[in-house]
Amino acid sequence: MNEEKKKILEMLSGSKITVDEAQKLLGVIDTDGSEKTSSDIPQFLRIEVEPKCDKRGDRVKIKVPLKLLRAGMKLAALIPGACHDRIQSAMNKKGIDFDLNEFSSKNVDELIVALKDLEVFVDSEDEEEGHSETVKIYCE
Repeated sequence: MNEEKKKILEMLSGSKITVDEAQKLLGVIDTDGSEKTSSDIPQFLRIEVEPKCDKRGDRVKIKVPLKLLRAGMKLAALIPGACHDRIQSAMNKKGIDFDLNEFSSKNVDELIVALKDLEVFVDSEDEEEGHSETVKIYCE
């Protein structure tokens, strides 16, 4: 165990910090023991829809905190095992290849870091209605 993690756990055991504070501190230390900077970890998923002409269409900007993924993981831990099996079975029937039992907070952290590279840009035009817009989805 690296020194940073050991110090955090000692502070926790000595009641100098709370469990939540310890989780936050451990969350900024990666497996190599180096600290992640805030620029390495995206904080928000941003979705923007902009009309190309001002005559029609609404401008939409949505900013979703990626902390919601972590909060969802904590809530998922409260779901009883039997329910996990039912959910897994229903997802498999729908062709969704995703194993809830293998999903952990580490997976969420990896997903959030991977989202940093996500960029989706779509230009659409509806010739019949004379409407066009640009949709952007990215993390920051």
